[in-house]
Amino acid sequence: MKEKHKSIVRNLIRLSPFYRKLSNDFGKGNDSQPESNPLLKKILKHAVKNTPYYRNTMAEAVKQQGISLDLFPYIKKTDVIGKEKEFISDKALSFMLMKKSTGGTSGLSLNLQKDFTSIIAETFFTDQIFSLISPVKTQKIAILRAIKPENGLFEYNHPLLILSSYDINAETTKKYLSLLKEYKIDCLHAFPSSLAVWCKYINDLKEPLKLPDLKGIVTSSETITKEDKKLIMRTFPNAKLIDIYGQNEHVALAYAVDHGPYHFVNQYSVVEFLDSGNTFEGNKVFEIIGTNFYNKSMPLIRYQTEDYAEIDSKGKVLSILGRSQDIIINNKEELVPCILSMRPNTLQNVINYQYYQEKPGELYFRAVGNHKFNIEDQKAIEKDIFSSFGGKVKPIISKVEAIERLPNGKQKRLVQKLDLNLYR
Repeated sequence: MKEKHKSIVRNLIRLSPFYRKLSNDFGKGNDSQPESNPLLKKILKHAVKNTPYYRNTMAEAVKQQGISLDLFPYIKKTDVIGKEKEFISDKALSFMLMKKSTGGTSGLSLNLQKDFTSIIAETFFTDQIFSLISPVKTQKIAILRAIKPENGLFEYNHPLLILSSYDINAETTKKYLSLLKEYKIDCLHAFPSSLAVWCKYINDLKEPLKLPDLKGIVTSSETITKEDKKLIMRTFPNAKLIDIYGQNEHVALAYAVDHGPYHFVNQYSVVEFLDSGNTFEGNKVFEIIGTNFYNKSMPLIRYQTEDYAEIDSKGKVLSILGRSQDIIINNKEELVPCILSMRPNTLQNVINYQYYQEKPGELYFRAVGNHKFNIEDQKAIEKDIFSSFGGKVKPIISKVEAIERLPNGKQKRLVQKLDLNLYR
């Protein structure tokens, strides 16, 4: 669906009775603890009563012990793939469902079914996040998200400005900035990878930004690093930066403002954190587990998202680190997450990058560098990769002209050519 058509659909959704109901109920006590949350109890009972998978595996236990989230097992994507029909509610009307196949960076395709209630809820709670920048009804948004306008570099359909993320370079940067100013854009919505590349070109201009209307930037759909956040906030110092975390399964939704922690929307779903046994920058790493309240047509209970979060000793979610598929093999043939800690200036002359592995104990760092990129930058990257993996991975720096993107426009962070099953 074209972005301008999506905008029309979202406007229609905002007129729906259920959207208005969510708006009226917002902030009225549904943020209670999981064990007493009426929305959670409702979806658990519905799942056990109406879906074959939960009815067959949980009905007897629920009858004996009562309904409780702790009673349900964790499920993974691999538990659902090929068995999707077992998770479809008996009450679901097939002609009323929106079907979507997921895959993205994981390589595993899951066929999801969503009802309109779930889609409306997703729109409503996402709107609440966007409204932290400016009122949604009057928001003027620019899109920089893997879209190629039919008529060249940009397309404007009030109040939506679509910029081509496939044509970001030194020549088009000034044009894009002038378009933001011309159309009085107050919110920029972008893929983190596209925005980070654009910020590099903006900074190379060495000219002060003149965007008086731009109030905020929203990133989503890809993991954003702490380094990229710093880069974006330096480039747009007067704009609020909001990063949204979510997934196609709609089991968790969170947002972070500037360098603040991630806040999970507890009126949207119940989120749990499963200790991975790993650490990042001295903090524990947890897998995000989610249970959505609204998709009764295909309820997923305690679904393991395969996404990692960095959580400090006080329970604050400091960052979303990425997918569990981002695994590499070190020289001890151990499986370790591809999570790196980079010093602030290490990537100052890197426009874009990607990891690549085809041999255990070696990790290629594909770098798109600017005109200043030199041997000192390579040494800095090598040092950070070496220290991040405790000396068990040999870094190999490779300068490339561009990073290939997936068909959906996202950028794969790690290209893993090894069969990880051989090392498990």
